[in-house]
Amino acid sequence: MLETRMEWAFLAFLPARDMAVAFVTGLHYFVCVFNGSDLLVVTRRDMNATWRTTGALCRELDWSKRRLIHEMCNRLRYRTIPEGYVIEWDNDFLWPYLNVEASEISVPYGLYAAGVVPPPPKTRAGLDRGLTLGIEVLPPTGAEVPPSAEWAFATTRRLQAEGRIPEDAKKKKSKLAHLLAAESQKAVKAGQLGRALKATYLENQLISWGIWPLSSFK
Repeated sequence: MLETRMEWAFLAFLPARDMAVAFVTGLHYFVCVFNGSDLLVVTRRDMNATWRTTGALCRELDWSKRRLIHEMCNRLRYRTIPEGYVIEWDNDFLWPYLNVEASEISVPYGLYAAGVVPPPPKTRAGLDRGLTLGIEVLPPTGAEVPPSAEWAFATTRRLQAEGRIPEDAKKKKSKLAHLLAAESQKAVKAGQLGRALKATYLENQLISWGIWPLSSFK
């Protein structure tokens, strides 16, 4: 059984494959999609509730690698791929082996035995090789929404209300990203945004910001 803690309750899911569950509580609408041991939670009002790669989180919150490690030492939620491993982030011998952009840690055997706890029934003493684990993190509760995300959300809503989103941008994420990139240049000139946003950056963020797919954007 997989158990996931939410701010307001504990939810338990029996492992299943290719299933989705939607439910409503108070003013929040949740969609849960789970496949075996993986669980993705997307909320309309809290776009920070989805798992991130370490690189994506650091870009969103403008964190350095050292800041990321500090937060993981202080209860920032993370999960490993494969699941179940516990990483002793306060062991500074492990830090050089964390690749933030790749969102993984590759630990040689000697340090692995000292800094990573594998899930049962394995034991550290019985492992004779190093290990590479994928790492995903959840943004901290109450994390500020990046200004770029707020701007993109408001601009998309405005363009939608004005009927200025072309049909191809409604169907292709890359087209919407290019439209928003052009709008960001205007916003910089108007003093509404600190810097112009690249289309590639926007395209990579539209889903996590809750803007794409545009058909469900409100």
